[in-house]
Amino acid sequence: MNLNKLAVALGMGMIMVAGAAVASDTPVTDSTHVYFDGTITNAPCSLTPDSQDQHVAMGSIAAHLLKDGGTSDAHPFHFELTNCDTSTINTVAVTFGGASDSNASDLLSLGSGEASGAGIVILADGKPVTLGSPTAAQTLTDGDNTLTFAAQLKGDGASAVTPGAFSAVSDVTFTYQ
Repeated sequence: MNLNKLAVALGMGMIMVAGAAVASDTPVTDSTHVYFDGTITNAPCSLTPDSQDQHVAMGSIAAHLLKDGGTSDAHPFHFELTNCDTSTINTVAVTFGGASDSNASDLLSLGSGEASGAGIVILADGKPVTLGSPTAAQTLTDGDNTLTFAAQLKGDGASAVTPGAFSAVSDVTFTYQ
């Protein structure tokens, strides 16, 4: 009987060793997907992926700064244009669209959230950009170009500033000439 138990124990041990050997020779796999998105255009430049669908962190702004049309600090953002070929087209103008503030049409509305009494000013070379109108044309060079802008909050001057979160969006159009 002890011999039978010994044979069973040895057999079980051999099965475990064989199973471990088989498991170590079998690769472990996992899978996922990679999505490739983009747009092919007739533009003279390519827009880098980092320049698309940007989020500009405006931070936490004290409401008293926006009182009576006051402004916050400006926060820069950039558009990287790469592989530009200026042999036929050598300038670009940028148009920022979006919903304007109901009390100050020169401001981009704060959009969703609890905050009110202010809007967003987009700046080009330190000067406010008019929503829906192209900026002054910027000269492009062959190769890579960086377009720099900034955004700041500004009190609308017509209503009290209400603290809270906000989330705004501007559609951006590049016009090459």
